[in-house]
Amino acid sequence: MKILYLEDNLDLANSMINGFEKIFGFNKDDITWFTSVEQALEACVPGKYDLVVTDSNLLGKLRGEDLIRIIKKQEPNLRCVLMSGNFSRVEAKGMKQDFVIDRYISKDSDTFEELEEEIIKVRSQMEQELLS
Repeated sequence: MKILYLEDNLDLANSMINGFEKIFGFNKDDITWFTSVEQALEACVPGKYDLVVTDSNLLGKLRGEDLIRIIKKQEPNLRCVLMSGNFSRVEAKGMKQDFVIDRYISKDSDTFEELEEEIIKVRSQMEQELLS
């Protein structure tokens, strides 16, 4: 399983990557970390990633939501998670209803527990695809 991870805060990114490795058993080759939407878009080729996890508020012109909108046009079934500490649940619910994001995770919540649910969904989808 390959994860595109977008976070511009170095400390938080290192913490998350360590969590992906220790909690979920991923290795560094499974996670590609970017600090800007522009970097992520350059590397995002259809079929390359199984899950996108992005912060909302990033340095630069584009936000995490912009990345998800662009990716969803190319790969509508790619699971995309938006994380933020400054985003309201109402805004996130609206984006989810518009099929822009698959899940919103508040950085104030138990991030890894909520991410685990998404990882289980993606792994299950991958297994079903292999069986069909």
